[in-house]
Amino acid sequence: MIPASEESSTYPSELKVYDKDGNAVLTTLSKTNEGIYVGQLNATEGWMNFHVVDEEHNIWYGTAPTDKTALSSAEGHWNFWIDSEQTGIYDIEVNLNTMKWTHTYNAEATASIRFTEVDSDKTSVWYNLQGHRLSTAKNGVLIKS
Repeated sequence: MIPASEESSTYPSELKVYDKDGNAVLTTLSKTNEGIYVGQLNATEGWMNFHVVDEEHNIWYGTAPTDKTALSSAEGHWNFWIDSEQTGIYDIEVNLNTMKWTHTYNAEATASIRFTEVDSDKTSVWYNLQGHRLSTAKNGVLIKS
């Protein structure tokens, strides 16, 4: 049996959610407890597919072909997917202890998101919600410094 102090060190500090092609980070899941990660994902299309990635250990998770709620890093795993036509914000939880994941549509979060015209102030520095600096301001939810 692995002591709890050693076991907890195997969990990453965060998980990233990548698009179905593995090219773009869609959101970051934050660790709330050892092995449990939560965050919100903006599903921009019905039946949206994605991957969950432990970048610290280079592990790409998908789902087990026999159970869409079970995490798998085995060859041939399927993409995660939002099993609904409903677009908007979903609360995502990934539990590396049980190797399960859940998603729940969050109508309140969707209702609070507003898109506004971005000003063209060239001296401002813009960041997305993942903290990545943007080369130009874009429409959406941004942080200006």
